[in-house]
Amino acid sequence: MSSMPDLLNAVRSLPPLQSKEVAFEATKNLSMSDKQELARSLPDPSGTVIDKIWMMVVTGFVLVFVGAFLAMFYFTLRNLDVDKMLTVFTTVSAFLAGLLVPSPVKR
Repeated sequence: MSSMPDLLNAVRSLPPLQSKEVAFEATKNLSMSDKQELARSLPDPSGTVIDKIWMMVVTGFVLVFVGAFLAMFYFTLRNLDVDKMLTVFTTVSAFLAGLLVPSPVKR
């Protein structure tokens, strides 16, 4: 049986894809508390990653906002019931307005 340093060196010498597979396999047998401890030990995502995630979320809500507005406009022209689209429109606009409110966590 190999020693721990030998195993670690062997894993470190693997290509990234194989290292990832080894890591996934190694965590399958861990208990839930060990998995949580491992997850807490990982570094936080970088600022650029967080910014990209926020941009995707905001872009998605803006697309829904514009789509709901266009649907309400179309429904109004056709004299159709706009209640459901109005609900979507106001909900999404409230979310987007909430992004402008200062964070209570940061000062």
